[in-house]
Amino acid sequence: MNIHIPYLKKQLLKRKDQKLYEIKPIGSAIRYKRKQMNMTLEEACEGICSISYLSKLENNQIEPGNRFIDQLIERFQLHESFEIDNDKYESDKAMMAHALLLEDHIGNDLMERYQHRDDYQAYLIQMYDAVVSKNMQTAMEKYNAIRGYVVNLQDDELALFFQLTSILLYRKHRFSEAYNLLQDIPEMAHNDEVLALTTTKLKLMNAFRMHKQSEISTSYHFYLNKLIERHDYHQVNKIKFAHMTYEASFLCRKLVYKTIKKFSHLSEEDKDFALAKSYYHHHDYQKAYELSKKHYMKNNKWLNLYLMIIDRMQKKEEILHVLDSIDTFHNICLGSEILLMHLKFKYQASKEQLLDYLRKSILGFNHITDEYHLLDYLMVDAIHLFSKHQFYKEAVMVTSKYLPRLKTLNQAN
Repeated sequence: MNIHIPYLKKQLLKRKDQKLYEIKPIGSAIRYKRKQMNMTLEEACEGICSISYLSKLENNQIEPGNRFIDQLIERFQLHESFEIDNDKYESDKAMMAHALLLEDHIGNDLMERYQHRDDYQAYLIQMYDAVVSKNMQTAMEKYNAIRGYVVNLQDDELALFFQLTSILLYRKHRFSEAYNLLQDIPEMAHNDEVLALTTTKLKLMNAFRMHKQSEISTSYHFYLNKLIERHDYHQVNKIKFAHMTYEASFLCRKLVYKTIKKFSHLSEEDKDFALAKSYYHHHDYQKAYELSKKHYMKNNKWLNLYLMIIDRMQKKEEILHVLDSIDTFHNICLGSEILLMHLKFKYQASKEQLLDYLRKSILGFNHITDEYHLLDYLMVDAIHLFSKHQFYKEAVMVTSKYLPRLKTLNQAN
């Protein structure tokens, strides 16, 4: 998944000096059609306007005027795209922002209004639908179509785009990048309560996975109280469960049991996950194993937990079974690739291949994962594997590299 954060940061710097014009998506539509038709700027503007004019129009750097627009619309057959009601678009954006807070699908009527358009407004709506539907391929296509317009997006559009992009990063376990991207949402967008609450929610979800305690202590109760004020009780229950799952790794088990009992609405699977996580982090691997074995094929959070448990219990046959069966449940492996690769080298590779992997992937990569517990697991296991083969210097190097990273994840940026 190619989401290049430095590129987005560069676009943000350009945006600070860019005059934002009234929303007119014709420039992005012309640019899309021109590239689709493999036309250069020279070919596209021939007989109509200057190259400079068309370039500025495509990049929303000038107000489109009637002198050339009609001819360009005719050349690129964009008539349907520009029977546009901007007031309706503003309403649709607000509807999408509210749906994102509640994690709802948007209606078919809304999608139909934008499905045949090729402009950044339509791409934003289409990206939302793809992200919520977990259609990663389409979501990335729309991301790539929009990212070149970061300079030109209005504050609320940029907020929505960054929120959707952060969700894609979250699903790829790129939590720190997702969190930092949310930090870059313009201050003006925070004046919209729905956008501000969604940003807070997404930052919290990343903070839980990274154990970023400062963010959690600052934002959790604020966000919870705001949801209660809005009577968004479904979201209240979701964030409470996410917080409880985060706490399950370090609270004593009696408190975890007590907290779970308060959540009468929880499914048995959710209760099992919180308990299994608590058992695992308190080294009661047998109980954690019994719970995780029932659910590990349901999603990647269960799969990761199950794999770490059976590795701790040295259940080699079960690990090999999972590695040999990946194709049968590949749809839940997104976010588990790092752990699966680690176990593949640990249990199926030669000593030389294992050591080569440890040196290149564990010691060599500056960024492996932002998942706090997975990073901790990889650190401890890499130390054990290097020490087992009497490579004590490398074992010490793992400690030196990973402990500061774990500390950084705990801190607020």
